[in-house]
Amino acid sequence: MKDLESIIVDLAYSDWFLRVSERTKHEAKLTILDTLGVCARGNQTKYIQKAAAVLAPKSNTEGSALFALGGRRTTASSAAFINASGAATLELDETLRHGGGHSAVQVLPAAIAVGERAGSDGKKVLRAFLASYELGARLGRTLSPFRKILHPHGIWAACASALASSMILDLSKRQAVEALRISCNLSITTSFNTAFQGATIRDFYVGFASQNGIAASLLAEQGVTGARNAILEVLHPLISDSGINGDPQKFFADFGKVFYIESNQLKVYAACFSLQAPIEAALKFTKVSDVQNIEKINVYTTALASRLARKDPQNALAAKFSIPYAVASTILAGDSIMESFDDDHVQQRAVQNLSKKVSVFADDELTKKAPGKWGSRIEVFLKKGSSGSKNIAGVEDTITMRSNKSKDKLETQILKKFRALVSPIYPKKQERDIEEKILNFERIRRVRDLTDLLL
Repeated sequence: MKDLESIIVDLAYSDWFLRVSERTKHEAKLTILDTLGVCARGNQTKYIQKAAAVLAPKSNTEGSALFALGGRRTTASSAAFINASGAATLELDETLRHGGGHSAVQVLPAAIAVGERAGSDGKKVLRAFLASYELGARLGRTLSPFRKILHPHGIWAACASALASSMILDLSKRQAVEALRISCNLSITTSFNTAFQGATIRDFYVGFASQNGIAASLLAEQGVTGARNAILEVLHPLISDSGINGDPQKFFADFGKVFYIESNQLKVYAACFSLQAPIEAALKFTKVSDVQNIEKINVYTTALASRLARKDPQNALAAKFSIPYAVASTILAGDSIMESFDDDHVQQRAVQNLSKKVSVFADDELTKKAPGKWGSRIEVFLKKGSSGSKNIAGVEDTITMRSNKSKDKLETQILKKFRALVSPIYPKKQERDIEEKILNFERIRRVRDLTDLLL
């Protein structure tokens, strides 16, 4: 009987891509555009740049890869590590509605870097990215729920990164299977408390997944082998408290027919996915005439999201995982923008004081609707003597670029987001050239033709 690694590789190496619709390919390219924009801006983060200085040695050889989308080349594994980690700092990378975590930010940096190293064309990299995105998402779904102490970054995505790298390097099916097996031993255990505490090692979890996937494929190429049935016997016991629910192959049966990338969550706000709905609900209270009259705020959300209840985040990272902070900041500012979660804003006394008045509760009805819908409800209680003692607002589902009320098409929204992120980095003409390359990704002669534009 084949192990799960062999099944995944058989699916990836089959002829499924011949039947992929233009719509699905376009969705994949929009996700690439969204992710690379987040990488580019995230790599401007100071501690990412400092990490790159010591962990990404310069390399100008033909097989080198672009790191930090800022004009310096290094090894493929170092480039993937930095680019993925940089994206994680913003908390604007796409999220899987099903599958537990973020697929593109952990897979795409590896695919791009290995594609540069191998001199690959866009069609090959697009196929590898889409296969590893889809199969990785299904793997995450198979292995979930994860231990509550674990952050979903980095714990299953090394397998997906290894798959993408193996496909681009033209490894044989046998070698690719070994790469997935090896990657299970290279997956890391990732504390969720780092996010709550604002410990920035959390941002590097995705980098390790991307880097380790590349390492696994390169080791397999050289004849290194891994333990058979490693996903279920090595990786799963490490990350889950429960047994596999039913047949571990069940989530893979619709591969090539149903594409998770068509329903991924493309973020609007620079915070954890679980904060998106509370922020949207809080926007309905931005006309509160005098916040001094607020006595308390109750936020109701899913059981999973209710863990994000810390009221005193100490830095930007911790704020991105604090519902009380996000709600208080939104009500005070009347909006939620990327700068709402920078260190200076976190330290504002008015935000800190209002955050202390916010309490978060798990709601049974909202929990039952997840993961199909991720809603939130907020109650604002005013002090006695104020006009209106209680106000209620809520949203049935998280607002993303797929589900918001904007009249703009998804592509227009993603282009706006991309341009807002990269405008401080690239001149307008360069922005447009990058967009054109990505939206015509399968026509790229060499991936380096794209990354040269990102210099």
